[in-house]
Amino acid sequence: MENAMISIVLDGKKAQVAPGTTLLALTKGRGKGAENPVVAALRNNRVCELYHCVQEGDDIRLLDLSDENGNRVYFRGLLHLFVQAVKKVLHGGDVDVQHAINEGLYCERLDGKPFTPFELDAIEREMRATVERDEPFVRQLIARDEAIAFYRSEGAEDKARLLSFREDNVFKVYSCGGMSDYFYGHMPPSTGYLTRFQVIYSYPGCLILYPHCEEVAAPLVYTPQPKLSHVLRESEHWADEMGCATVADLNAIVARGGLPGLIRVSEALHERCVVEMAEAIKERGKRVVLIAGPSSSGKTTFMKRLAVQLRAGGQKTERISLDNYYIDRDKLAPGPDGKQDFETIDALDVPRFNRDLADILAHQEVQLPRFDFKDGKSKPGRRVRLDEEGVLLVEGIHGLNDRLTESVAEEEKYRIYISALTQLNLDHHNRIPTSCARLLRRLVRDAAHRGSAAERTLGMWPSVREGESRWIFPNQERADYMFNSTLIYELLFVKRLATPLLTAVKEDDPAFPEANYLAKFLKYFVDPGPGAEQAIPANSLLREFIGGSCFGQ
Repeated sequence: MENAMISIVLDGKKAQVAPGTTLLALTKGRGKGAENPVVAALRNNRVCELYHCVQEGDDIRLLDLSDENGNRVYFRGLLHLFVQAVKKVLHGGDVDVQHAINEGLYCERLDGKPFTPFELDAIEREMRATVERDEPFVRQLIARDEAIAFYRSEGAEDKARLLSFREDNVFKVYSCGGMSDYFYGHMPPSTGYLTRFQVIYSYPGCLILYPHCEEVAAPLVYTPQPKLSHVLRESEHWADEMGCATVADLNAIVARGGLPGLIRVSEALHERCVVEMAEAIKERGKRVVLIAGPSSSGKTTFMKRLAVQLRAGGQKTERISLDNYYIDRDKLAPGPDGKQDFETIDALDVPRFNRDLADILAHQEVQLPRFDFKDGKSKPGRRVRLDEEGVLLVEGIHGLNDRLTESVAEEEKYRIYISALTQLNLDHHNRIPTSCARLLRRLVRDAAHRGSAAERTLGMWPSVREGESRWIFPNQERADYMFNSTLIYELLFVKRLATPLLTAVKEDDPAFPEANYLAKFLKYFVDPGPGAEQAIPANSLLREFIGGSCFGQ
């Protein structure tokens, strides 16, 4: 019938729409011009762009910037807008997208020259003019060989090399304002959606500020983080020194048989940092070393490696994990949402920890607790006594929180912040999010050592990230030493273990969109070949996640 309607589910509610209705038509005032616009949709649990037409029985969920997938779509569009403006203002110039920091993304000119405030002002004005023109992002499917030839003709050798390692025969290229580029994912309908951003001068580069899904309506304000900036730049310098700034570089190193050498250098750089910290602790006479960082940073293995170096310098150590100070689950009060929050510092028995800490530093024998995660109860643990010249190592996500160590004099503390800060980019315009690398680490570790399915790990990740934002990241600049635990080669080996877990997630599972995103991303890494893992030393931080650690799990 001409007037027949089709049935769909829209954001959890049944609806009737006309045949040929686009996803864009379903946004109804939540699209272009809205403070938090819908930029994409989940259609039958797959991310798709808004130009698609709905079909009978479709289950649709509209994605705005508060959703991780929607936020990625917005960010890709904004990045295309920025690169497009740079090329116009700098007469064909290009940028190198380097790392995320605070509320934004740090970029530099690809020719090595510093940006000037005048140039950045012109770039932002050009971006806003393009937003006003509301130019569409036009998708085009092209063959791989054609795409490689196109990017080589444009001077984008980094993209051409990366695509040459992919097995896919067809790629999506997006054109807007006369520029075509490849951003490894879906895009918003047009530039008119990209109203919220700011370009900030940060010598020698700039920061692009944009809304994040945790606080979409929050003002775009940059808070300087000099220590984090320093360790990120240092890591990128390491990558450049090793000739491995992009995934294409890494794949090329594998292809020519250079992976064992890259592994040795990467591990040596880690060890040099650990030695530096051990020497500083001894020289400054520190008695308590507090080690904190977000999930899957490698805190456990790092603490054991640091203990080895301190012992090599003549100092005995005792180690404490804050995980053993959890309050019994049945005594933990629920949060405002009625659920127990295991990320908060209030989930720990902080008074007992301070009492034990004071007694340990007074060289008394102390029986530590041991938290049994199976039954959620605290039980008696091992006994410890610290020597007169000994050093106490404390590891946990709340290690840098002052509430944790109120009983210890400030001059006796040495704070270490550890995180996996990815220094490897897909290409000059597309970075690898640090959170993705950490999630993949956790995924393979949880599956191997905690019996946790990928669906569970992926489902818990948003609450883990929320806890990190509340309790860990605000304290990171207080560290005496920031350590980047990422190994530039690690995703080659994580891919082997993670891909089967990700592809096993069923399409109707809530975790499927994230699993699909990660599985596609991992396809850009080549297989390192049989026996390659033997080059990874047994004390490597990576062994904590892929297995084979000499420290155990």
